[in-house]
Amino acid sequence: MKANQQIKLDKENRKLQEKDQEKIIEQFAIKKQEMVDLRKFKEAEKFKDKQDRRQKMIDRQSEYLKSIKNKEEELLSKQIQEAEEKKAKELEEKNRKMDELKVIILY
Repeated sequence: MKANQQIKLDKENRKLQEKDQEKIIEQFAIKKQEMVDLRKFKEAEKFKDKQDRRQKMIDRQSEYLKSIKNKEEELLSKQIQEAEEKKAKELEEKNRKMDELKVIILY
């Protein structure tokens, strides 16, 4: 009987040891999964930061190009206006001279 009791105690001790080992393994697996999740989170955060910086750079470049385009359009508009004014003045001067010639010819 004592031998049977000892065998039972040994079995129970092994079961307890196995449960303890299973708990340790489970805790290790949980910690490992937490580390994997944290790594994924950090990588996603880093990727998002990189994308945000890239988008800001694109936005700045876009604004810069818009400003250049606007300046060129303003300059072109100004040049067109100046050319039209010059042409109008030349036409006015030509008409004035024609009127003077008419007056001279008629009188």
